[in-house]
Amino acid sequence: MNNIKRIICLITFSIFHFSLSAQITGRNVTFVTAYKGTKAEGIFYQTGPKKWVESKGGLRVHAKFIETARDEWSVYLKDGARGIRVQLDLYTKKIKVNDEVFYTIGNVKAEKKNFNQNNTTRPTANTQITGRNATYVRISQNGRVIGAFKQTAPKQWTEYKGTRVHAKFTETGRDAWSVYLNDASRGIKAQINLHRKKVLVNNNPIYTTSNPSSRVSYTTPTTRPNVPKVIKTYTKTRFKNKGTTNTANNSKSRFGKAKNTRNLNSTKQTSTKKIVKGYNLKKASYGDEQFKYLGMFSQMDNSKNWYLQSRAGHTEDYFKETGRDEWSVYLQSTKSVKKVQIDLYKKTITVTSNGKKTTYRLNKAYAR
Repeated sequence: MNNIKRIICLITFSIFHFSLSAQITGRNVTFVTAYKGTKAEGIFYQTGPKKWVESKGGLRVHAKFIETARDEWSVYLKDGARGIRVQLDLYTKKIKVNDEVFYTIGNVKAEKKNFNQNNTTRPTANTQITGRNATYVRISQNGRVIGAFKQTAPKQWTEYKGTRVHAKFTETGRDAWSVYLNDASRGIKAQINLHRKKVLVNNNPIYTTSNPSSRVSYTTPTTRPNVPKVIKTYTKTRFKNKGTTNTANNSKSRFGKAKNTRNLNSTKQTSTKKIVKGYNLKKASYGDEQFKYLGMFSQMDNSKNWYLQSRAGHTEDYFKETGRDEWSVYLQSTKSVKKVQIDLYKKTITVTSNGKKTTYRLNKAYAR
């Protein structure tokens, strides 16, 4: 009987000890969900020693805070730039902003985090890929891999289509799930969202991501390499012919008899040029009335996806192919109501937007 009582006491003590050790308090909390009524408004989460972030919808950083104190039930935060104080009160399950109740607390977590992240070290196999350390993602459209986004230098990213450089971006920010990029020359903003596994271009989901990596593949040179300058020299030979000379003799004296004989005896090669029509069109460049090059429409890997490349080599718009016939290809912009007809018969490219038509000259067309 005494043994049974001892076992019961031991089990009770173990349960009580486990509950204490597993309890989330103000001392160990690192994550809370903020609600207004029944609607989740965002989250507060710890990103570093004494550093917290408020995120709206778990995607974009809304505000940053410095942790000023903790007690048994609360974490106290401060945003000195805006003069805002926040208290995460786990006992009352309220979030107070400048002493006024602003949110209700939902889910809470006490995660063991390693805030000493250093992107210059090679990550282990167990390193979680987040917006804080991501350096590479593969991109797909309609289930097909078409390229990648890769960090090529500090704050510098490159978008690849296959192995070809497609565009270059400057990194403007990061949060727990995303990397934010900007191409100021084209007015394009990109968000690599690892939580949704999407790449958003000007807030429109364009690509699906896969195979993210945090491995650093670039090096920062400390000194400029000393590359010796190569100076090329040329020898110019002049032929002085006095009087009237025969063209055949000039050719013979300049190139030699053996070379002329070899050219005469060589087999004549003929090449067949592929006819470009609407059914096999792959690329089309266009220009103004003076045939000045303005840009090129290109198909992505024989799919229904197209993109417009400007004269400077930047991507200006993305299109979906809506149809083809014997002489034309029809495209629809994925970002606006813009429609395009590439007409090989008339040798024109017509752009229609909001009822207004603009016609350009078709310079060159390429077949698949």
